[in-house]
Amino acid sequence: MINNIVTGIKNATGDYVNILSATNTVSVDLYRSLIKKAIDTKSDIVVSNFVEVKNKDEKFINNLMFVPLSQKNDNEVFETYFLQEGLNDTWNFIDNKIFSRSVCLNAVEQLKKDKKILNVNNYISLLFLLFKLSKRLNKVDNDILFYSLEYNMKNKNNAESEVEDLIVTLDFIETCLKDEKLLDKYNDTLQHWRDLYYQKYKDQVQKELLKKLNSNPQAVYEDDYYTIVKTGWNDCYENIKRKICSKKIKCVSFDIFDT
Repeated sequence: MINNIVTGIKNATGDYVNILSATNTVSVDLYRSLIKKAIDTKSDIVVSNFVEVKNKDEKFINNLMFVPLSQKNDNEVFETYFLQEGLNDTWNFIDNKIFSRSVCLNAVEQLKKDKKILNVNNYISLLFLLFKLSKRLNKVDNDILFYSLEYNMKNKNNAESEVEDLIVTLDFIETCLKDEKLLDKYNDTLQHWRDLYYQKYKDQVQKELLKKLNSNPQAVYEDDYYTIVKTGWNDCYENIKRKICSKKIKCVSFDIFDT
């Protein structure tokens, strides 16, 4: 629940906050890289790439989600997140980012105004606020979040519960946009978020519940409309870094090929 994350943020004491699920892991140098980038660039958010872990021997990257990113400022930060319409997990995951604690506390204050949103089991509304309130975004490219596919698939809520949470979440976002007089500007984008989740759950829940999620679906496609291209992840760079960090190893030698 968001309420648990809110409690963690309120008790945090550092300058930056990371929210890592217990079953996901990170590459050996991720946090140092994220924090260094945040300090060097005075960024409110720094994001990394992620690798999907099916099991110990099968790790993949989603090719189209390994996006290059130059520094984003002011409203560009929000639009980088919101205009992708829920399609890119580089932005949808919360684990692969660090956030300025001051921005997190501002987001918490806005969440606390709506008791319903604190009880949902997704963090979309929190990410929405964090990107909305942040003034600078940067990215590191060579350090990774390892996202556990097996555990996260096993521990999903039932579809009905997930849709009920999404209804609360997207209605909360709509209210936020309306309060800031931004709904006209972003209404089509918000509709595309609703269309995406409508498509995902259209064969899993009753139509009455789907109507609350999306009363007027605009762009709903066949189930195979979206294709994800995956490539096996090469962990040689990570293995080199782990050997360098090991107290048992005095010297690490590796070849560099100039292509």
